[in-house]
Amino acid sequence: SMTILISVEIIILYSITVTSRQLLGWIFLHEQFIGNKVIAYIVALSALLFLAHDDGFRFNTFLLGLSMVGCAVGLKTTFDILVNSFIEDLTNTKLRIVMINVCFCGTCLLWPLALLLHFTQVEQFEYKHIRWLLTTITLICGLTFNILTIVIPFKYSSMANAACLLFVIPSASIIDRYLLNINYSPLVISAILCSSAGVLLSMIPKEWFQVSETTKMKQAFGLLNKDSNTNTATMGTGGTATGTSSAFEEIRAQRRIRNALLYNEVKT
Repeated sequence: SMTILISVEIIILYSITVTSRQLLGWIFLHEQFIGNKVIAYIVALSALLFLAHDDGFRFNTFLLGLSMVGCAVGLKTTFDILVNSFIEDLTNTKLRIVMINVCFCGTCLLWPLALLLHFTQVEQFEYKHIRWLLTTITLICGLTFNILTIVIPFKYSSMANAACLLFVIPSASIIDRYLLNINYSPLVISAILCSSAGVLLSMIPKEWFQVSETTKMKQAFGLLNKDSNTNTATMGTGGTATGTSSAFEEIRAQRRIRNALLYNEVKT
């Protein structure tokens, strides 16, 4: 697929892993729906639709490359969710160690497949066609990124990936435009904007979209004061109040407070 699509299209599709991982992670691991995560995922899928309709949505090599990257994105997201669910107290260090082991096992197990494709002339590998400079730069950048994520602690595990994508998406588009002379269609530009917006929305902390405990307590105390004022007015009108009626009013006040707290939790 990397020989069919350009770099910006691949990066845009890869950015879907950030939003989908956060959305599915909050749903399956924490059993919560966070508003900005859902919106970010919808915006990221809009970028995928824009890219799919860029070439007229015809069954050609472009759609084939798009489908392959889409399948890779889905498998990558599923792998991340499974790793987070099976490994307890997953940190960046544990995640990098797991990825190193996966890459090592893949290299040891899949190299016969590469030789088989080469000797059967299905896909030949020639040294003169390999861009060694670009490969070396990519290797150095990947190692630097993994070392920094291990050394520098992050509050959110995917914050580093999201921050890098916010820098990479516009940078790659500028490089393609001014160095490679690639002209983007309006749909590709819309996909770039949607992808950047989706990644930016996924970086917003969930606390911004939830009601704080202080607000919940204030609402509960407001209901309690309202019930107290109602009881006082009732006693002033009737002259006296029996112990049974005051007990019922107290029970009603407690039920209102409990219902208010439950309503706030469901709303959150």
